[in-house]
Amino acid sequence: MIKRAHISAAKFVDFGRTALNNTGLITFKDKWAAEKVNIYHHSYPKSNRIKNENSKARKVLLKVNSLLPNWFLKLEGDILYRFLY
Repeated sequence: MIKRAHISAAKFVDFGRTALNNTGLITFKDKWAAEKVNIYHHSYPKSNRIKNENSKARKVLLKVNSLLPNWFLKLEGDILYRFLY
């Protein structure tokens, strides 16, 4: 993404959202002089359990996913992404 932006002489690059507790990604983005902007997100009805970053279901899913092969994670993402975002 950064390379394409450079080649196309882009004036801005959207680095996307980052959870406040993801300090590693925030540090990486800070090194690129990314401007921090608060984004407020509200959903109705209440968010599902997997979307909630502090939910037990999400923590279990992340732990299980860390053990799975990449081909399976891609398949899982293709199937589940539309339900999560």
